[in-house]
Amino acid sequence: MAEAFRRVVEQVFHNWTALNLAVEYSDSPYKTKEMVGEFISNMVQYCLFSSDVDPSSIEEVLDDTMDQEFETLCEDNSTKEVAAVLYRFMNIIKQEDSAKFEEEFQKLPVNTTCTFRARKRSSESVSSTNDSSESAEIGNCPGVPMELDSEWMVVKSRKRR
Repeated sequence: MAEAFRRVVEQVFHNWTALNLAVEYSDSPYKTKEMVGEFISNMVQYCLFSSDVDPSSIEEVLDDTMDQEFETLCEDNSTKEVAAVLYRFMNIIKQEDSAKFEEEFQKLPVNTTCTFRARKRSSESVSSTNDSSESAEIGNCPGVPMELDSEWMVVKSRKRR
């Protein structure tokens, strides 16, 4: 039960843009990656083993952790969305419906930014260079075409003299 829910939390957190940005722009990325691992473990423990867990309490824990541990305020309602997904899977797991769990798990989006998952795997891929699919995933996010957004502008630094 805990392992299945951990898979969900990892998948959701790897797709969560706010957490990816917090890790990417951290002053100490190695410490931050450890904090993400602790964050995942704490969410699994909280959701599965605390009493009176509901989406708003999960959202509160997510907001508090993002603010205190990652110095990131989520003003985009992403913590509410993440909390709703975690709560839905928590209920599926508690009902012990493995078929529904796998069906819903397959519907979760695939990580498109490859931020801290790719960095985590890059150290593992050094030891196992025979697995070409893993190294391909690290080098570029497969299956995700790069789209240019007309709303964004590339800003380059001035040349120093």
